Amino acid sequence: MPDLFHFKQVLAKKAGTVIGRAWQKSLKLFKEIKATGAYYSERKPYEDRYLIHDNCHKKYQNGMDLINKAIHGFDIIGQWKNPVEIRRQIVKGIVMIEEALVVCKGLTKTLKAKNQETISVYEIERDKQEDSLDVKDVDKLFKQIPDILEGVTQWQSWTKKRLTKFVDQCFEQGVFPQTTTIKVKSYLLYNLLPLVYWQTILARTSSKKRNKHLRNYYKKLIRQFEKKLKEHPLTEFLTIEQKQICYDWCEQIARTFQRSSSQVEGRNGYLAFVHKANRGMSNQRLEVLTTVHNFDIRGLDGKTPAERLFGKPYNMDFPDLFEFVLESVTSFPEPRHHKPKPLQALTVRA
Repeated sequence: MPDLFHFKQVLAKKAGTVIGRAWQKSLKLFKEIKATGAYYSERKPYEDRYLIHDNCHKKYQNGMDLINKAIHGFDIIGQWKNPVEIRRQIVKGIVMIEEALVVCKGLTKTLKAKNQETISVYEIERDKQEDSLDVKDVDKLFKQIPDILEGVTQWQSWTKKRLTKFVDQCFEQGVFPQTTTIKVKSYLLYNLLPLVYWQTILARTSSKKRNKHLRNYYKKLIRQFEKKLKEHPLTEFLTIEQKQICYDWCEQIARTFQRSSSQVEGRNGYLAFVHKANRGMSNQRLEVLTTVHNFDIRGLDGKTPAERLFGKPYNMDFPDLFEFVLESVTSFPEPRHHKPKPLQALTVRA
């Protein structure tokens, strides 16, 4: 699946930066003239310009949020999301961002009066090539959409196979003796798994100000599925141990849906910069960084990459890295002792 981090980076670099700078500049000018106590007729052009830029800024943010909401395996009612609908929402988000960029870049400083009223309009030059995303950038975005859709559908089909395998194993071991296979599959696929999925997505979403509406959207979906899960008949019949088994499986499945590899690429990018430095990077340092990454860094689930790979918690094979270092550390070499310099007597000639 293509990295959504780079997909959004093109839009942020080509459109978000331009819209953000224009919005900040118009806001600054409007605040400055407002602080001077000027008449409304003098403040009106600055206020109109700020309102248009603010509308472009909100439209850009709504377009980015729409793309974020589109690329998911589930829809808002807990059903599998249709790839056709995902593509439609992605294209709609790109169009919204491009329209906001055209209006923002085409906004001129010439203010015209219409019918001698106080209504002000701005000229918009839509024929300039630089007023929108480049054709090369748009083609680059649209070429990634089929692979993004393929990644979502592959995760959906993989989840279905894993669900069948998990439920069959549970009934072979007698985990759910009080119910049937169909009821357990329905309980997991359309109730518990969507809830855990949106909880995982919310935990991955940064709590920055620009993600406020997106986080509220995810929280609303979580409350919706919590209510739906509470009303499901199996909720009151399953024991605490059975619910925990189901939740652990859903959490493992939900974490496999990766839309971005920015954390991995950030680490690899850091190593690449160090490699290209004048001194480079020693093999010992590479081994240390690899050990720390595999056995010490923990994800949202509280597990290290080694625990997730081997499917078992820390034991004698994987001890705590810090405690292992303390137990295995040896005495440090003593600093070199320098020979004391002989004292030199200072004499003064008479």
